[in-house]
Amino acid sequence: MKTAVVWFRNDLRLQSNPALQAAISAGYRVLAVYIDERTDLRASASSWWNHYALAELAQSIESIGGQLALYQGESKLVLQRVIDDHGISAVFWNRRYTPVEMAQDTALKTVLKDQGIAVSSFNGSLLLEPWTLLNKSGKPYRVFTPYWRACVEKGLPIPAGDSLEVINWASVNDSLTLGQLNMLSEIGWDSEFGDHWKPSREHALQEFQSFIDVPIENYDADRDRPDRAGTTRLSPFLRSGMIGVGELIAILEDPKRLKQESVEQAHGRRKLVAELGWREFSTYLLYHFPHCLDQPMQANFNHFPWKKDQDLLNAWQRGKTGYPIIDAGMMELWHTGWMHNRVRMIVASFLVKHLMQPWQEGADWFMQTLVDADIASNTQGWQWTAGCGADASPFFRVFNPVGQGKKFDPNGEYVRRWLPQLKKVPKKFIHEPWLMDQRMQQASSCNIDEHYPAPIVDLKEGRERALDAWQSIRNTS
Repeated sequence: MKTAVVWFRNDLRLQSNPALQAAISAGYRVLAVYIDERTDLRASASSWWNHYALAELAQSIESIGGQLALYQGESKLVLQRVIDDHGISAVFWNRRYTPVEMAQDTALKTVLKDQGIAVSSFNGSLLLEPWTLLNKSGKPYRVFTPYWRACVEKGLPIPAGDSLEVINWASVNDSLTLGQLNMLSEIGWDSEFGDHWKPSREHALQEFQSFIDVPIENYDADRDRPDRAGTTRLSPFLRSGMIGVGELIAILEDPKRLKQESVEQAHGRRKLVAELGWREFSTYLLYHFPHCLDQPMQANFNHFPWKKDQDLLNAWQRGKTGYPIIDAGMMELWHTGWMHNRVRMIVASFLVKHLMQPWQEGADWFMQTLVDADIASNTQGWQWTAGCGADASPFFRVFNPVGQGKKFDPNGEYVRRWLPQLKKVPKKFIHEPWLMDQRMQQASSCNIDEHYPAPIVDLKEGRERALDAWQSIRNTS
């Protein structure tokens, strides 16, 4: 029996895995391989997540008689060594879609085929691949609504069943241990993540089933409330591929459940499906407009007069801006590796507009500190907020952090959860504690500039400065 490598990447699951299924169907003995390709071996929040995702995948493979072989280094060199050392006849993988990754995979496929190695790649992470959808003019969509309408009209695919009962596994003796990949922080800054996450596929699917039974009724409203458990929190599972997006669509579109759902559940379900669509749209945009990885979609923003200031950036990163909803979000991010989506928009708007810092600085910080750090979603999210992306929020839409806090965290529960120094601050002042007089500050054990910083920028002045800067580039190209 010939042996094939199934190369796991951002598809860390056995179920609903097209590359694995194809290798099994073709009759190969399967050598499961994961290559840690990081060039910067410093731990990040997403590498923390991958450590535990790989541990679960390895355990799942071992439970059915196999081994997950772990390696580290440049993928083409590692794969070549594995092929040479273990007599590999074929390589199977699921595709990735960032510009660099696609170029690497294309070049690797050519090299291996020239050696007589069969190479097959599949769609294991998207509903519809980017090149399958163009508008009536034959050009890529730039606006989400018509893009998503086209996706729905084309049909959202439901994954086929798996055949994992009998797999002929291969094993090796040159695999690294998971600990040798050094995916966890040596200084322990990620030590609290485990208090907030259980990187378990089975647990996540159970929680999702519970979510669509009840909370989904109020999803459209509650998803904007950081003080409520109104979102699925499945983004790190999707980013790592522990769960495939097609699997979620299959659950959401289950005919048995659809017959029993209420009007409210149906509305919430459709909204959740559309939110999964935004994830697809981000990958779609990065595929068709690869320069958007670090450059604005709208060319005039190349001339935006940013005011780079390391002190302001540091204050934002450390949650010391003096605006509670901002600082609570940054503390949630630091302690959990995640931030509520509404708060992501608020903190991003504050950084690029009130503080006039380049959106790329915020995007870089999120990529280091988010367990769901997906390059496409992260990049497009920041460009959307900065007003320079496709279908972006207009730049003149400047979120007021006080107003946003009062609207989406009206009782201050979210703020108090992540900023314990504000725990005793009355509801009236929870989003603007600097308005308390000295007596109230003392009574609340929250003296401004002692227990909590004063605002680092005046909101009115910051907004006017941002809009003046935007006016200066509106007609440039």
